[in-house]
Amino acid sequence: AYQPVRWALEAGYRHLDTAEGYANEAEIGKAILDSGVPREEIFIATKASSIPKGLTDIAHAADVFAFQLGQLGTDYVDLYMLHTPPQEPAQLQALWQIMERFYEEGRARALGVSNCDVKELQFILGFARIPPAY
Repeated sequence: AYQPVRWALEAGYRHLDTAEGYANEAEIGKAILDSGVPREEIFIATKASSIPKGLTDIAHAADVFAFQLGQLGTDYVDLYMLHTPPQEPAQLQALWQIMERFYEEGRARALGVSNCDVKELQFILGFARIPPAY
């Protein structure tokens, strides 16, 4: 992912979309650093993948997010998304509330969902203090 991101940034692209599950955040972070483009000019969207899929315990959500930020070489992302909603509604609510904390801390400027159906989105909207922006 390193070289395509470098070329994209050189060509003027300023929106980068990645995910924990793509295993390329470190390459993207290096490409951003090497490009010389100021961080504030780049919109970075990334996604939580392992926890919603049940591969990592929710207790590690803050560590996973901190690792993602480290890999990307930034202290915040413009958009943090669920890659896919967890199967269990209680898990979905708990994870969204953790993501809201990242938002409140300024480490995620907006929250969003991916691969989410209408029923799941309505569920999130029923409890979210910070609704999905995307």
